[in-house]
Amino acid sequence: MKNLKIYILLFLVFVLTNNNFSQERSFSITAGYGLNKPVSDLQSQGSGSGGMGFYFNPVNALDVGITFNMGTFNGKQNNYVYDTVTGVKFLNNFFDYGIKAIYNLYSLIDPNPYAKFALSISAGIGLMDFRSRIEDLNGNYLHGFGYENAQTAKKKPTTELLAPFSLGFKYRFNKNYSLALEPTFIWCNTDKLDDVINGKKDFYFYFPLIFEYKLYVKPLK
Repeated sequence: MKNLKIYILLFLVFVLTNNNFSQERSFSITAGYGLNKPVSDLQSQGSGSGGMGFYFNPVNALDVGITFNMGTFNGKQNNYVYDTVTGVKFLNNFFDYGIKAIYNLYSLIDPNPYAKFALSISAGIGLMDFRSRIEDLNGNYLHGFGYENAQTAKKKPTTELLAPFSLGFKYRFNKNYSLALEPTFIWCNTDKLDDVINGKKDFYFYFPLIFEYKLYVKPLK
């Protein structure tokens, strides 16, 4: 995990300093928020997350960069194995970070980089730091990852690999501002997100609305 963190940092330095991709560079800053839908052994409830992205545009159809996101998962279920009388609920707080590449499929139809609409696909890889716990419905701690024997006694968070894949629908107001909806499937190399171990890797869906500000740099000489 430490090596992957170093690679992500080196990738960021490379993106921000490289001058050799094209005759012109542009940088984008994004901010978004959306709902999370974990696929869980328990009944997931409304939860969300938000984050930022910093992207470099080497060519018109491709953006590469880094992302940061933080949020929660939660859910509950009556008559579960941990507590058959009152039921249980799970809570997860996480922070993830990684690298991501976005390809604009619409550019195959209209190569204009300022076209009003864009349809994109994206993929990435990163790490998630998280703490998860299960409580009974009265709030009594039963089990957790990243916690001691009580929910308030925190340990070092669990860190696992994740890989997001998404489909994006973007509307450009002008060359600087745009708004996008980006349904995302996120696979995680862990079985601990909902604190229920069943031998299968966890995954979840994320439905963010993303605001983008694009800063254009003068052509390179």
